[in-house]
Amino acid sequence: MRGRPFHPETPVGFTEAHALALQEVVGIFDMELWSDAPFPDGPVVRLNLDAAACTTAVSTHRAAKLLAAAIDAADHLDENVTIWLEVTQSKMPPFVAEALDELAGRGAGIMVTHAAPAGIRCSHAPGGQLPLQFRERLARASRVEQIWHPLAQKPVPGIGI
Repeated sequence: MRGRPFHPETPVGFTEAHALALQEVVGIFDMELWSDAPFPDGPVVRLNLDAAACTTAVSTHRAAKLLAAAIDAADHLDENVTIWLEVTQSKMPPFVAEALDELAGRGAGIMVTHAAPAGIRCSHAPGGQLPLQFRERLARASRVEQIWHPLAQKPVPGIGI
């Protein structure tokens, strides 16, 4: 969705502030709404965090805040939306975990995958697991209800606490 306005059709508590938060990350992160994802409970919003996007985000000196605001805004698109953070660079950027810390207690439907040199690691099974400390930070920001696992192509339980 890079460079195009974001206009949800059926927002749930979606406000102008949420629209502005999403507009702010357009051109930084590659963002896509999968309204036709095979998840019957809700849409999937994919945010691709590649090396170029992460460098751009870090240069704003607000990378964690931008990502947290985008996740929060996307979470208001639907009651059961899954926000997929797809990290496609060799190292997990520290601002991703910092954004999760900012969302602690929020209960968003967040799924994280990381295309690491050793293979794809995931926040939710199945798949190679992300480090425990990262998953604990994610759990504080996530909900316990089902989310869509984009790699397994099926719903999986949330890891929220």
